[in-house]
Amino acid sequence: GHTPVMREALELTHRGFGESTLIGVAAAGKEIATRPFQLITGRQWKGVAFGGWKSLDDVPKLANKILLGEMPIDKFITHNFKGIDKIQELIDTLHGGECLRGVLEINDYAFGGEPDIQVEKSSKVYGGSLKQVKHWSEANQCHMTFQIFLPEDDVPKQRCSAFPVIYHLSGLTCDHTNAADKSGYARAAARNRVAIVFPDTSPRGVEIPAVEPANWRVGFGAGHYCNATTEGYKKHFNMYTYITEELPSVCEKFFHIDTNRRSIMGHSMGGNGALNIAARNPDAFKSVSAFAPICNSSSETSEFCGLAMKEYFGENKEEAKKYDCFVSMMAGEEMPKGLVDVGTHDDFGH
Repeated sequence: GHTPVMREALELTHRGFGESTLIGVAAAGKEIATRPFQLITGRQWKGVAFGGWKSLDDVPKLANKILLGEMPIDKFITHNFKGIDKIQELIDTLHGGECLRGVLEINDYAFGGEPDIQVEKSSKVYGGSLKQVKHWSEANQCHMTFQIFLPEDDVPKQRCSAFPVIYHLSGLTCDHTNAADKSGYARAAARNRVAIVFPDTSPRGVEIPAVEPANWRVGFGAGHYCNATTEGYKKHFNMYTYITEELPSVCEKFFHIDTNRRSIMGHSMGGNGALNIAARNPDAFKSVSAFAPICNSSSETSEFCGLAMKEYFGENKEEAKKYDCFVSMMAGEEMPKGLVDVGTHDDFGH
C-alpha cells in the first residue's frame, strides 16, 4: 500500500523482462509514478486483487492445498493476538508497519474434523506434477501412501473440466513408486490431460502373522486387492474396499479429478485386481486394462496366490473366489471396454 515502495519494486526488477505486481491498496488519493524509461526498457507493471484467485473456482482448491500441507500459511503470520479486546493493538501494529499478517483469536474454537492427509513431496514431470500423499485409511486402519500425477497443478490453470483419472494397480512386491518410476507414463498423460493414481499394493507398518518360511507372495507388497477375513489380516488388509471406495473418495475430494471419468488398469497381481474390480463394478469405470494378469487366483494350485488366499481366507474358498478375476468376469453380465495383453513368451503364461 506504500506508493514509494511500489516504485522502488518496479525499478529494482531486471531491465528487459522484469515484472512488478502491485498487491496492496494505497490510501485514498495516492498515485504511483516512475520515469517512462523504466517501462520503455521492458519492465512491466501489473496489479492484482486477492492474488488473482476466483472465489468460486479457485478458493476451494486453495483451501485443499492448505489442508494438504502444500501451502504453509502459518509462515506468513507474523503476529497473533488473543481476545477481542486486542483488536486495537492489532490495528496499531498493522499501521505501524511491524506486522505483515496479524490474526486475532476471538475464542478458543478449534476446527473439527481436520483430515489426516498430507502431500509429502511434489515433483514437476512433463509440465505436470507427481505428488506423494500420505493419509489415514479407515478401510485399512493405518496410514496409506499413494502417488498421483496431475497434468496441471497451477490452480488458476485448473479452471477447466476436471481431469479423467486412471487408477494403476501394481504387482507383487511393488509399492506406490514402481509404476510411476518405471512405466514412462507422464508424457502421454500430460499430453492427453489425464490424471493417474498409483496406490500401494498393501498396508505397511502394521502387525501381521509371520509366515514360515517367509514368502513374498503374502503380506506386505502382496495385498491381492481383496478384503481378508482371517483373524490376523482382516483388520488391515482390506485393499478391495480401499481401491473401490476410499481412495477414489480421497482423490476426488482433494484433487481436480472427475468423479465420472474413471478407468482402472494393472499388471500381474494388479491385473487380476483391475479385472476383478471392473467386473464387479462395471458402472464405476469407463475402461479396464490388464497386462499379464494373474488368473484363477482362488485356485489352491495358483503359484502366486494359493498361499495368500489360504492366509487371507483360511478354508473359506467361496470368499476367495470373490477376488478371482476369472470367476468375476464369468459371473458378470457386462464389463467396461478393455484390453488384456499377455506376452507370447511369458514364462508364467500357463
